[in-house]
Amino acid sequence: MQGQRKMPENQDKTAESPYLRERNIYLVLIVVGILIRLPFFNFFDMVTYDGTYYIHDARSLLGESFPPSPFPIGYPALIAALIPLLKDGVLAARIVSMLAGVGLSVVVYKLAREYVRKKEALLAAFMVILSPLALRMSMITMSESLYVFWLFTGLLFFARRKELASGGLLGLAAVTRPEALGVLGVLALFRMRRPKRLLMLLAGFSIIYSVNVAFQSRIAGRPVLISKTKFFGTHAETWKSRERWLDSEEKETFLRERAEDGGEKNLITDYIETVPGEIRLLIGHVTLIVFMLALWGFYRRRNFLISSLAPFLIYPLFTVRRETRLVFPYIPAIIIYAVIGLSTVRKHRFRIAAYTLLSISILSGLVINRDQLTEPVAKGFRWAKDMSRHFSEYVRPGDKIADRKPYLAFYSGGIYVEIPVARYNRVMNYLMDENVEYLACHKKLIHELRPGLRGFLYDKALINGEFRYFQGYFKPGLLALYKRNSKYQPLVRKELVKPAGKKLSGLAWSPDGEKIAFRENDAYGRPEIKVISADNGRVEKVMKLETLQGSFSWSPDSESLICSLKQNNNIDIYICHLTGGNERVTTSPAVDIYPFMSKDGKEIAFVSTRSKGKDIWIKDLVSGELTRITRSGINGYPVISPGGGRLAWIKKEKGLIIYDRSSGESKLSEITGDLHFSPVWSPDGRYLMMTRSSWGSTNICLMNSEGEHALQLTGSEISEGNPAWRPDGKAVAVFINRRGKVGIRIISGMEHYFERLRLIEKGESFIPRAFKR
Repeated sequence: MQGQRKMPENQDKTAESPYLRERNIYLVLIVVGILIRLPFFNFFDMVTYDGTYYIHDARSLLGESFPPSPFPIGYPALIAALIPLLKDGVLAARIVSMLAGVGLSVVVYKLAREYVRKKEALLAAFMVILSPLALRMSMITMSESLYVFWLFTGLLFFARRKELASGGLLGLAAVTRPEALGVLGVLALFRMRRPKRLLMLLAGFSIIYSVNVAFQSRIAGRPVLISKTKFFGTHAETWKSRERWLDSEEKETFLRERAEDGGEKNLITDYIETVPGEIRLLIGHVTLIVFMLALWGFYRRRNFLISSLAPFLIYPLFTVRRETRLVFPYIPAIIIYAVIGLSTVRKHRFRIAAYTLLSISILSGLVINRDQLTEPVAKGFRWAKDMSRHFSEYVRPGDKIADRKPYLAFYSGGIYVEIPVARYNRVMNYLMDENVEYLACHKKLIHELRPGLRGFLYDKALINGEFRYFQGYFKPGLLALYKRNSKYQPLVRKELVKPAGKKLSGLAWSPDGEKIAFRENDAYGRPEIKVISADNGRVEKVMKLETLQGSFSWSPDSESLICSLKQNNNIDIYICHLTGGNERVTTSPAVDIYPFMSKDGKEIAFVSTRSKGKDIWIKDLVSGELTRITRSGINGYPVISPGGGRLAWIKKEKGLIIYDRSSGESKLSEITGDLHFSPVWSPDGRYLMMTRSSWGSTNICLMNSEGEHALQLTGSEISEGNPAWRPDGKAVAVFINRRGKVGIRIISGMEHYFERLRLIEKGESFIPRAFKR
């Protein structure tokens, strides 16, 4: 395993054909390399995902106002050199890749000549030229083509014992892709017995690589020895868990569910499972015949070229990503080893058979891997390039564009921001905090990759209540584009009771506006009602009602609470005075629960099983008359409107029901989702609020008194529900649930929501269009 040059043992000693002179061979390889790419060149005119970053960094190097990314600078630096000439960053990047790809065939020829005859080395060069994957990588905006060129040029100089130049070229490879560090480490082992040559190798590498270290460290504001490490995955994570998570609880839930499905894998297990797949992928692009010949060639003539395969064994330790492009850097070494193996075949008929099999193998590789020349870059995102021609006139320098992929932002001249994995409100708040100007939602994004945003396109109540972004463009089945609302005014939230690990329910604001009551279980699990100050949350009264059942409401004078108590194994309705003492309202062997007293104090609506079902009843406190409202279904949480003319309640598996007492007609509200707690009328009777669960959180919805035009009012990073309206109508108290800990907050600043609801009622509010489900 020596690094010195070994001339082929069977060197042809006959007169050399003038057509096989070195300069002619170089010229042929270059011309053929260019010509074979021309038919496909325009087919790959789209930028790649990583290419957007490389070109972005190239423009940053030219002094444009883009912040550079953590990618290595080798590829962007050459792109930057061509941009002033070509005036097109994508074309500049592709020209750099193509020149490197064309040059690679010459380098492979010269490196193979260190071990085989001229004709066999020429075969190796043409095998590289005809490799579909090599052709593809040399026509797109990716760094692999340039990386492989620098790497094998460095290996060529290493073969010729020019360690200083070899180190410098490996440094160029490392500042293009960090995998070159693994190659350098193995080459250093080959020179361990020759310290001077080792020092020259390391010196050449350090001179070049130190520039990248200085550049990246300046960007990061801290020492950075290896570029792009933040983009590596880990052995135990899938693609989804490598996404940016905003809510650690969501990530924990995802990882827990995945652990239940299949469990976490350790490093060794993951590595053992990953490497065979990578080998199969590599064989698929060099063909089995070439791979077997390469194994034979390595066995017969082991040399330092094995160093170029070192990242193949190291890379799976850092990632489980199986991408075709990642095996490209190993193809030239496999091909060189294959022709070395071919050169050791002595018998003529065996050599003929080997050449025949190799020819068939090359042709079959072209057929098998033809998708590398027919599969477009950024498949399915051509629309982003086409649309940006019109969209770019609206994008100002520095505008941030949120998307799952960077294509629209790149072609329109904006700064790309990845939409994070999180629930809807967390995503929207994050985009607002980051000053993202545009949000792009396309169908695949919504259905597969960022399902938290589905409500933004399908949920009418959520859309009606969204003020942070408004829709500016819509193309059915493809794209919905939103613009940031610079006039957005968030709701004002004030914490009244800090979240704690106690079970709270039944929030109710007193008619005098001074007190808020809610149910809480004591240390022994017994229910009690706490009455607190609406100004500071100080506890003013604790009512020990150990037999309390369901929800309760205030009396008009704010001196009593109307509750359901269980006495003598029977649940009836009582008026419980804050000063002490109870008055029984109903006397029935049935269950009477969920009482609500009218604003004038003359009636109580409640749910009773006295009719063998769970129906809504009203009791007139003056005459004692009972009126049955419903006659079917499971009903709950009845509330009487301030004027007394309407009733609202929740009917199981139906939704919110609004009943007109004068006509006797009931109407199902348009609100959708899982409804919770009691609905609540506004003090003037014009609006209703309701709590529902949808799109990963619990929020409050606002609608008119007819139950129409639902509008989602709240949207924060935590669940909010069970609203209680302040008597002046300008604020509501709500329960908040922060990871199982429940507290109370006051929400105000709702005027613009009322105004939007009025505009929606008049048909004057713009409702965004949505994709079909």
